[in-house]
Amino acid sequence: MRPIRDVFTEQCTKAGKHEYKESLLQIPEDTFGIEGEITDITLYPGKALGGLSVPEARITRYGLETLEGLRDRAFMLGKIQPTHQTAMFTRFSQREEPQLSQVKPDFDGKILRYDALPNLKITLPEMEPRQGQVVTVEVVPGTVVRAVRESGPINAAIRIYLKKFRDDADQIEVLLPAADFDRPVEVRHSRNQNAKTRFSDGGQILLASEPSLKWIQKHINKAHGTAEKLYEDARQILMTVIRPNITVEGWPEHLEDLLTDAVIEGMLPVIIAGTVEEMREHLLMLFGDLSVRCSVTQVDPATGMRADDNEPIATFSKKRPLRADGSSNKATFAVNTVFPRQMWGGTFKKGDKIVSGKEKQVA
Repeated sequence: MRPIRDVFTEQCTKAGKHEYKESLLQIPEDTFGIEGEITDITLYPGKALGGLSVPEARITRYGLETLEGLRDRAFMLGKIQPTHQTAMFTRFSQREEPQLSQVKPDFDGKILRYDALPNLKITLPEMEPRQGQVVTVEVVPGTVVRAVRESGPINAAIRIYLKKFRDDADQIEVLLPAADFDRPVEVRHSRNQNAKTRFSDGGQILLASEPSLKWIQKHINKAHGTAEKLYEDARQILMTVIRPNITVEGWPEHLEDLLTDAVIEGMLPVIIAGTVEEMREHLLMLFGDLSVRCSVTQVDPATGMRADDNEPIATFSKKRPLRADGSSNKATFAVNTVFPRQMWGGTFKKGDKIVSGKEKQVA
């Protein structure tokens, strides 16, 4: 076993990604104990729709939820495949329709609303896993999960919205998780924990850092102009296009790429004299593999349009490492994480301290 930093360094030397290699040299050799701060927590109740920034989140077997029980990726969109009639759907997201980025949520603790769907009010029970006729949906190429068609007010509202932009809106459906379906987090991200997911791309909780994104922005600016003068047409890459669940500030750039774990100074329920109380605790978070990125990151949430400059994918590809195990040759940014079982039920909030653990060792 050897430090993952060595693997990335060798990989980047061969590929000519010298800036990333130099950046790794700025990270302390001992990564343990570097303090950062959680600056944002975001859930995506509708997988393809906008993100909901929340002040606090609870850890569950399935990922994050609000204290009231609004879950991350509670429903998704699928497109029916005519050759399979009603049984098989493929994912439908901002890859296929960038205007979905304009459907932005608000949650008052009881009702979920979307600004672009003004007549829709969604209660928490309406988003629960459901019994019914089971269909399948391909959440990512090669990964099929079981779902049930919502066939109700969410579906109707989404179709009305999509008809403004598309002729195939009647082929798009809202899908809820099948009640009897549990899907394990991909092995590369699960860290041997019994963590589950339903509609995520394979990981569970995505963590990204502001310093790493600023590093990407710097190189996008350089690619389009000069170091002295930012190119006026260079698109500003906001964290909203990265779509993380947890955003961290204060760490060295790329530190998250190296870590095997970190702790959040949050709260954990404990039983004291037969009474459940919330105690300040270190919530252990385990880091899986780098997140492979797709064309959704090219959608500008300010306009609902896909940028034609191929950014930030181009810079991810040119400047950042691939997964260390060689399982993918696609662009990466941010890292997939899970919490071990002992942390389920714990809560954390914006402003909480997050402290890095040791560097990951790989074969």
